Amino acid sequence: MTYRTRLTLMQRLKNSGDDKSWEEFNEIYRPFIYSIVRSMYVEAHLIDDLLQDVLVSVWKALPGFEYDPEKGRFSSWLATITINRVKSTQLKRSRQGARDHKAFEREDELDEGDLEKIVDREWASFLTKTAWENISEDLSPAMKSCFEGVIAGKKVREIGKDLDIPENTVSIYKKRVSVIMRREIHRLEEELN
Repeated sequence: MTYRTRLTLMQRLKNSGDDKSWEEFNEIYRPFIYSIVRSMYVEAHLIDDLLQDVLVSVWKALPGFEYDPEKGRFSSWLATITINRVKSTQLKRSRQGARDHKAFEREDELDEGDLEKIVDREWASFLTKTAWENISEDLSPAMKSCFEGVIAGKKVREIGKDLDIPENTVSIYKKRVSVIMRREIHRLEEELN
C-alpha cells in the first residue's frame, strides 16, 4: 500500500471532507486507534462503538487541527483524542452503574506515564505491522520465509534447514530484509506521524 503524505491527507480532509479521503484516513489510522482502545481494558463488546466515537471525534476536530511539529507528533494528537474519548465513555458508563469492575480497577492502575508507554508501544507495533504488509509482497518467498523465521525466534541454522538453503544465505536475507524494514518504518514514521 502506498500512502500519500499525511499532511496532504489532512488538508484534503479539512478542506473538502470527501469520502475517499476519509476512507483513506480510516484505513491508515483505524488499526492504531483500535490498539489504543484495546490497551485501555475496554470490554470487547464496547470496542467497535468506541472506535466509531473516536473517529467521529477526530472528524469533528480535524477542521481546527493545525499540524505543528514543535507541539508534538500527529500520533500523539490522535492518541490524546482516543484516550480522552475512552475515558469519557468509561466515566459516563461508571456513572450509570454499568461499568465492569475489573476494567475499572485496572484503569485506575494506569497513570499518564503508562498511557504514554502504551501509545508509544502501540504506535511502534502499528508501524512495524504496516511496514511488513507494505514490503512483504515484493520479497521473494525465500526472503519472506527467512525473515518470518527470524521474527518467530528461530535460529539461522534451523531456518536454513527448514528451507533447505545455506545458513549464510539466511543471514544475508535477514540483513537485507531488516534494512528494507527499517527504511519502510522510517518512511511511514515520517509520512504518518
